[in-house]
Amino acid sequence: MKKWTAFFLLYPFLFLPLPAETTSPEPGGSLTIQLAVIGPGDALYLKWGHIGMIVRDERTGEGRFYDYGLFSFETENFYRNFAMGRLIYSVGVSPVEWNLSRAAEAGREIHLMDLNLSPRTRLEIKNFLENNIRRENRNYLYHHYDNNCATKIRDILDTATGGQLRAFTDKPAALTLRDHTVRHLQEAPLFGVILPFAMGPVIDEPITVWDELFLPSTFLTALEDFRYTDETGRERKLVSRIRPYHAAPGRPPVPEEATPFWPWTLAWGILAALVLGTGLKFSYRKPGRIILGLGNLGLGLMLGIPGTLLFFMSFFTDHDVTYGNMNLLFINPLMLLLLPLGIAALGSSAKKPAPALLGLRITWTIGTAGAVVSLLNIVFGVTSQRNIVPLCFFLPPALTMSFLPLLWQKKEKKGR
Repeated sequence: MKKWTAFFLLYPFLFLPLPAETTSPEPGGSLTIQLAVIGPGDALYLKWGHIGMIVRDERTGEGRFYDYGLFSFETENFYRNFAMGRLIYSVGVSPVEWNLSRAAEAGREIHLMDLNLSPRTRLEIKNFLENNIRRENRNYLYHHYDNNCATKIRDILDTATGGQLRAFTDKPAALTLRDHTVRHLQEAPLFGVILPFAMGPVIDEPITVWDELFLPSTFLTALEDFRYTDETGRERKLVSRIRPYHAAPGRPPVPEEATPFWPWTLAWGILAALVLGTGLKFSYRKPGRIILGLGNLGLGLMLGIPGTLLFFMSFFTDHDVTYGNMNLLFINPLMLLLLPLGIAALGSSAKKPAPALLGLRITWTIGTAGAVVSLLNIVFGVTSQRNIVPLCFFLPPALTMSFLPLLWQKKEKKGR
């Protein structure tokens, strides 16, 4: 009886389906990869935005933010390396939400780009990043246009797509590197003049969309329509979704095209010319010599110091963007002569102002000749450099100091 009772109790379970054979999940199948595109910040080095790569593991719930834009002012020899063009950056990893919340609190716009990659490729990218953050691999030589946080991620995606990203973006860009530099400095006009002044013709050469990917923001547009063929032969859209994570309504958007700075530098140049012209006209009086001397002292500082720094950067450092800079033809260490000559003009007498005036005129005439050569370079395109902004500031006072004394000397001779 007990046997039959056990049989009837177990009978229904005899017809239940056997459990399916369990299989291990595909490697990389639990991973998701995103790009975090972060807009400009307040500090100068944040004006061009930032980008990081996010890897999440749905199985463990862990999210890691890989950041190629890490540096510290406290690094040994930081300022010397910066001056010599040998700035060391590194890649590191940190929690996702901590990074995003910190950027949001700073009032920076954030977009997340979901990437459509095969599980195998996702795993390869994760392994590559994990290997990259090891102490022996994490440092790299930074270059603003060729090797930064954005180009590092660009190169990872190009490798992940078998070179198809580079092929897709190998088409002419609408703007140059100078255009991109200046348009991101519209809210910092002083640096919008100084930084492009230091950069030579290399940033005026035609570039491709691939080159534009040194800017994090260009990922949002350049990758939007990119499709590639994965290792299985399947065509994929690389970016499956772009979604806003944080808005920054209080921060002015970066303009699509830069507003030119040359009208402002021309206005300041004309003002400088009027000051020097007034000093020249009344140089036979003490107030006129004071105006002339102080004007040349100020311009000697404004032109001589940047000219000397540019000379040093162009010939003795690894700042390759400064090489071949046409601005050196007229803004160079020679402009430092305006300092002692300006002092001499201050101390000259009404009877003997000639030596100081002659020295000033010779110095400015040499600078004028260099500026004319640089202007002809723009007209005839000997090099690609577009340096109209510093020329607009330099030429009015230079022409005034070079030719105005000569014109007045001729008038005085005629009057006699």
